[in-house]
Amino acid sequence: MFYAVTATKVASGAVADTFKTLAAAIAADTAGHRARLRSLFVGPADQTPQDKNVCVRLIRTNNATAGTPGSSPTPTQLDPDSRASVLTAGTNYSAEPTALESTPCFAADFNLRGGLLKEWDEEDAPVIQRKQTMCVQAAPRTANAATLTITLVYEEF
Repeated sequence: MFYAVTATKVASGAVADTFKTLAAAIAADTAGHRARLRSLFVGPADQTPQDKNVCVRLIRTNNATAGTPGSSPTPTQLDPDSRASVLTAGTNYSAEPTALESTPCFAADFNLRGGLLKEWDEEDAPVIQRKQTMCVQAAPRTANAATLTITLVYEEF
């Protein structure tokens, strides 16, 4: 079953090359399922995006040190006849995770006059285990915040 987490008009930090968590999929220990990311979209949320670069990365953390989301939207069921997701979501973090994995699952730079779309097949998709949070983080390459819209799609298994 496929689900989406969307964060609209969330701002990165304004410190060059410093990552801020903007959205996350959260697998509780009690969820009983894992998930794999199937796609990630990141694009500008400004009407007139500036010509500047932003780095986006996916990185996991354990749930004990996963930070504090500003809001916790319900993941969207992509098939309305499926059950609700057993994973939860967080967006626009007010407190950052404190113990991230040492290597991101994925990282890419893009210009705000474009966007980023990454898709994974079943075998190559980054996996979220029980007790883990998969964070979507962004860092501007200059000392200017970027306002972004993010959608991540995951499959529970």
